[in-house]
Amino acid sequence: NNDDGDKAGATFEPLTIYGDDGQKVTNEVVEVPGNDFYYEELVHFVDCMDKDCDPISGIDDAVTVQRMIDGIYRSAAEHREVII
Repeated sequence: NNDDGDKAGATFEPLTIYGDDGQKVTNEVVEVPGNDFYYEELVHFVDCMDKDCDPISGIDDAVTVQRMIDGIYRSAAEHREVII
């Protein structure tokens, strides 16, 4: 039972997504391939610069992720759900 009132979350190693759908607690282990994501990100960046093309994730994605991160911190600090 999760007494903190949290509705969802994640842990690493292994990557596990957990939540509460109102009827039961759910846990899903996510299999992640053993790729070197940092290296692949750099290769993609260089390709975009070399070929003058847009990256897979642009500024809109970055802003969305930052809003999510800010919301996570605010939710933790205020011990409540926040609307992003």
